[in-house]
Amino acid sequence: MSFISYIRTAIHVYREISIQKKFNNSFLIPYLDELEKKYNGKFQPEQRGKIINYYGLFITSFLCSSYKRLYGKTLSDDERKRATLFGILTPVGDDLFDIDKLPHESIKEITFHPENFNAEGFSSHVAKEIQSFLLAN
Repeated sequence: MSFISYIRTAIHVYREISIQKKFNNSFLIPYLDELEKKYNGKFQPEQRGKIINYYGLFITSFLCSSYKRLYGKTLSDDERKRATLFGILTPVGDDLFDIDKLPHESIKEITFHPENFNAEGFSSHVAKEIQSFLLAN
């Protein structure tokens, strides 16, 4: 890789991270707050930190925008929102599957038919809302 290509790539990554940080401040953080109020629960501090600083930041800015760049396009606002929502769904889903030990049938239901899923508890309500949105849009 030439030095100029390296610099261009570094600049692009820096720009993407900056764009996603702004998006996280304007959408992700207020949405996390809204979910906590709506479902009367709290994201664990470590989980919230991972959502904001890892899943909701680097997955969107590195993976999704890089794939779009391969096709000569930029990530749209709707695509950015969807990718960011996956950033919430990833650790919440981990909790449902690993900690709450959701049964196989419930996993299938929340994955393919979240509208039929009987949510109990904060994580399941959050997962149901996000998965419903992602499937509908």
